[in-house]
Amino acid sequence: KICRYDEEDYKEKASYDDLLSYYNQPDHAAIDRHLIKGALERLRDAREEVGSSEAGTYEEQYRRLLEKYDENSSTERRFLDFLHERGLRLPDDAQQRVDGLYCQPDFYYEPRSGGNALPVHVFCDGTPHDAEETRERDRSQRNAIIDKGQDYIVYYYRDSLDDVVASRPDIFRKVR
Repeated sequence: KICRYDEEDYKEKASYDDLLSYYNQPDHAAIDRHLIKGALERLRDAREEVGSSEAGTYEEQYRRLLEKYDENSSTERRFLDFLHERGLRLPDDAQQRVDGLYCQPDFYYEPRSGGNALPVHVFCDGTPHDAEETRERDRSQRNAIIDKGQDYIVYYYRDSLDDVVASRPDIFRKVR
């Protein structure tokens, strides 16, 4: 209301009837209601990303995932710790089988409106995935996931986690 976006005929950057005052007079040249409209709309449409009733708080979700991940996999633990240390969205589940497939990815992200539209499975590939027969099985399973209309991410132990995270901003958002 104060920015008067609903008044189509009002074109001014600001006036004393809305945003300007004698108090902010030194800043008048910088005040422009048009410059903040996009940010205000994003703020209005923002959703809370943590704290679902099943997952609990961010720390509870992290502890729950630590109880479910494969403790023989340093790659999985590295992935979880990386996300946690940076306050990025954590997976919704771990070690969840893909319905109809003989496949158990390491982590799982449920679809979210405004985020990942499809279910996303995460594979944390350590040294056992260097073997050719394992890579062939991986390709087959991952193609089957795509054929089901779902998506996946691979974190290969030699890859940069920064690059993996940067490749999917729809999933790896800062939430804490």
